[in-house]
Amino acid sequence: MTPLLYQHIIFSLYIIYHVQAFPSSLTLGFLGPRNLPNSNTQVGGHPALFAFKLAIRNINNRSDLLPRTKLRFVSNDTNSDIGTAIIDAFWQCVYGNVIGIVGEYVSGISQAVQYVSRHYKVPQISYGSTSSEFTEFHSIRYPYFLRTIPNLNLQSVSLAHLIASQGWKNIALIYTTDAQTFHSVQMFLASAQKLNITILVSTSFATGTTNLTTQMKAIKQSQVRIILFIGTIVDQQVLINNSLIEGLTGPGYQWIGIHASMYRALYLNSTGGTVQHYYEWSQGFIGLQNFADVNSNVYKEYAKQWSTAPYDPETPTVDSNSISFIANFAYDACFMFAHALHRMIEVLHLDPIQIENRELYLAILKNVTFLGVSGYVSVDQNGDRVAPFDIVNFQHDQIVKIGSITIDGQVSYLPHVKIIFHDAEKYHGDLSTFAYNHSIFLIIDTHYEESSVAGFKLLDNVKQIYRYDYSSTTNDRIIFNLRNLHFRLKHDLIEHYNKLGIEYSARKMQKKQKKCF
Repeated sequence: MTPLLYQHIIFSLYIIYHVQAFPSSLTLGFLGPRNLPNSNTQVGGHPALFAFKLAIRNINNRSDLLPRTKLRFVSNDTNSDIGTAIIDAFWQCVYGNVIGIVGEYVSGISQAVQYVSRHYKVPQISYGSTSSEFTEFHSIRYPYFLRTIPNLNLQSVSLAHLIASQGWKNIALIYTTDAQTFHSVQMFLASAQKLNITILVSTSFATGTTNLTTQMKAIKQSQVRIILFIGTIVDQQVLINNSLIEGLTGPGYQWIGIHASMYRALYLNSTGGTVQHYYEWSQGFIGLQNFADVNSNVYKEYAKQWSTAPYDPETPTVDSNSISFIANFAYDACFMFAHALHRMIEVLHLDPIQIENRELYLAILKNVTFLGVSGYVSVDQNGDRVAPFDIVNFQHDQIVKIGSITIDGQVSYLPHVKIIFHDAEKYHGDLSTFAYNHSIFLIIDTHYEESSVAGFKLLDNVKQIYRYDYSSTTNDRIIFNLRNLHFRLKHDLIEHYNKLGIEYSARKMQKKQKKCF
């Protein structure tokens, strides 16, 4: 064999090897709701698809990630329907030849999709499904399922820490009875017990129920003022309607929610208009939202691209000035696939399309670690991600971050951010305040203390809080007697003014002494 012929054969084998090892293109699938009117579309479908397309474009523009392979995509509208989602997943796996599926938003639909994708060994990364079912039965039912959004179990523990941080000891719990929330509710109850939080009443209802009279009456009869709801945004709206009927939104009540409720879509209709009674109810609503690393360079560049991206007729409800948290998880899901595919193709020189390589591909996905727009992205062997949470508060037409909770339950509040409780504005008629030199003395009815005192204690200039109960006749200092309260208030005000006078005189004396030297 001549040297020239030998070189030609080696070169040919090299070309063949690289053609096999480096596919010129691969396809990712997107599954999510796009139909209107549908709150899932507004919160999860449109923002996630918009971010998905943005991620595909950015990956294709990078030279250090899949440099020889172009990512293509197909997307299907599940219409928030299980049957439609199964058909869409089958089409993507069989005819679309997808190498991975980003979706779905809803846990129940993601479960249905997994029954199809696991059969074809196509990994599925959800951007919105938080059900603990995926963790409990991962190896048996959902082996090819992963998610970039944290498990609801993790959020349940954080909710207990949020409630404890406000000093709320007695609460009511209302939740939906679907399988997705069962394990999470049990986790919350266990965490609440450890933190000495008493659940005075626990009640539930099936998703889709419209009449919650029995549940609302049970809460009202318990006289508890702090109420936690665990469920979807659609069920939350039903809850609002029923709580208004039963008068569970008056002064002193405070509602708490999970991430699924912490969107402006809670009070918006399908065209983006405000539903007034939902909007009014939401003011002061407090809950947890998934963390976004907004100060990172990765997020800043992402936000810039989001705001300047052209209008997409497939995602008409997307706001260029506001990024949904769900969008962040869809964006990172794409990059999670890209990092795993890059390792398969560029490092191991293996074709992920080949069925014999799928288990290795899945294992690599579970070991991917990178800095995404939602923080550091990595999952465990159950496909679960551990991440911190933000504490957010509905304030007028904004959802404001007021604090955060770390993975190990450490709660911190932003020092210069105001917290609005449900009854903050209504309380103006029920409070008496005396202010001097920016020092406030607050008189508050004990009926409302659970939802308000803890919040007022966060204010640096509240020097003293007096509680009274006008229905009691006990002559016990200031706690139960309004006349005695007034006397005590005058006494403390005089003492306060005297203290200011003494401090002023001391400063004046120091100045005189300095002049003597």
